[in-house]
Amino acid sequence: MQLTKAEQPTMYFIGVTTTKSSIMKVFPEWAKVLGIDAVIKGIDIAIHEKPEVYREVVGFIKNDPLSLGALVTTHKIDLYNAAKDMFEYLDPFAQAFGELSSISKLDGQLRGHAKDPITSGLAMEAFIP
Repeated sequence: MQLTKAEQPTMYFIGVTTTKSSIMKVFPEWAKVLGIDAVIKGIDIAIHEKPEVYREVVGFIKNDPLSLGALVTTHKIDLYNAAKDMFEYLDPFAQAFGELSSISKLDGQLRGHAKDPITSGLAMEAFIP
């Protein structure tokens, strides 16, 4: 795996076959509408990879100034277990469920969030009368 320093503000998508995901087409459109000056780049990791691989990716994002964060899909639990100590902040859902679906930075802190409980709840409220 080759991690290259970002040359412009970059959000990452950590998955298995990221180039095939619809988010690679959707994110640029969202970014335009929301006024986000960032590109998206995929990081492909094999399922249940060694902990040091997850730590390398988290360390890269943490230490690269133009790497803004990441969306995590397939690796939510493995990444959390391998790298939870590298985060200055983990939201209550991440801690309760032992997973990370979102990595961000705020005021010099690397932050980890589990967003699935929130988004799933919103989806249920929208669809179930």
